[in-house]
Amino acid sequence: MRFRLLFAQMTTIDTGVTLDERLRRAVTAWCRRRGVSARRFDADALGDRGFASTLARGRSLRLPTADRVLAFIGYPPLGPAFRLELETYLVVSGTKISILGEMALGDPSFVGRFRRGVSPHLTTLDRVRAWTAANANAEEVRAIRARLAEAALAIHPLARPGAEGMNGRAEDCLSEREAAARLCISPGVLGSCRMRREGPAFRRIGNRLRYRPADLEAWARAQRWTSISEESSAKRRKER
Repeated sequence: MRFRLLFAQMTTIDTGVTLDERLRRAVTAWCRRRGVSARRFDADALGDRGFASTLARGRSLRLPTADRVLAFIGYPPLGPAFRLELETYLVVSGTKISILGEMALGDPSFVGRFRRGVSPHLTTLDRVRAWTAANANAEEVRAIRARLAEAALAIHPLARPGAEGMNGRAEDCLSEREAAARLCISPGVLGSCRMRREGPAFRRIGNRLRYRPADLEAWARAQRWTSISEESSAKRRKER
């Protein structure tokens, strides 16, 4: 249920609150619940002492940084949610990618560059989402929301009420690149973890590696720490 609600919040076509503000509120609430100072959060989450002040000054974050922060506090990443929302709008509305980029941002190449891995600021995502919201009619909005709801269950079966996990079918699994994106790390880092036998469980189907979302989540939960010292202590115990 928690994932389903968070996914709906991040992919809703309502754009009344900016993504930077949503992130700031989420971080503030997380720190308040745990009694963690802004300085401590900066060091533990990103190793960046200026992160909280950057948020406080209203400067927009880039998407990869935002996803690292969200992963640290236990939220799903924005990147896959925005990508899904964008692609769903394009399919439902039939809008050409160059038209969307030109009208929303004055940049007809934006969608193509985003698909190739460009890292936009959250303000850019807000502008795209605002434009798509303003240019989707009621029927398209209903279709978009229905497709997003279906996709939430498809990419995360644990969001389905009563679901226990993946059923193990090959079509439910993610490629190494997709798994790395889900974890907000590079494929190289994921490969290094696998070679050290420290990464998430995987399957080999033919000559390809495949990862179940449920296994990725289980591994990610096991990497959560409340401080650098706690993480170091756990690693030392493991090495003994």
